[in-house]
Amino acid sequence: WFWNLHSWNEANETWELSNLDLDAYAEPGHIAWAPSFVNVSTVPSPNVGAPDDANACNGHGWEMGSGDSKHCMCDEGYTWGEDDPLSCVLETSEDYNVGHSTITYILNDELEPTVAWAGDRWRVEEFTADVREMLEKEQLAGNEGGFIPSLSVAMSLSALMLAAAVPPSSRRDSDAK
Repeated sequence: WFWNLHSWNEANETWELSNLDLDAYAEPGHIAWAPSFVNVSTVPSPNVGAPDDANACNGHGWEMGSGDSKHCMCDEGYTWGEDDPLSCVLETSEDYNVGHSTITYILNDELEPTVAWAGDRWRVEEFTADVREMLEKEQLAGNEGGFIPSLSVAMSLSALMLAAAVPPSSRRDSDAK
């Protein structure tokens, strides 16, 4: 089988087999492609899908399909009504804003919040100062108040002690010779 091109004859309101190629039509009006085995009289007329009254699709579209698959093809700016594909209602877009916030808590030994930082743009220096102050007040981590060494000081001291405790291996090799 193959496809046949038909054009709508307005005068006698029938589909006619076209002798022209699709590109030969300047303004074809209504055309239909139909399989070669189809009786052309069973092809619906172009007016079948047109609504008989302005109430189809609430006056904002046209109906397409038949039976359970019948639905509206809504005009731009319109969409199906809620659970009703045979109606067209104005599209609405609700503007809303979404916000969120973060709270960072520093807890004491009793798991009570001692310091609360809101948001996520807090400064590290201020946050660290609050941690130190809480450690001093709560006397946590063996701190009896006073100086709390930073991580870099602790790492530096550890590296120096390790260097002093472990002599370089190349020194031992040269002494043995």
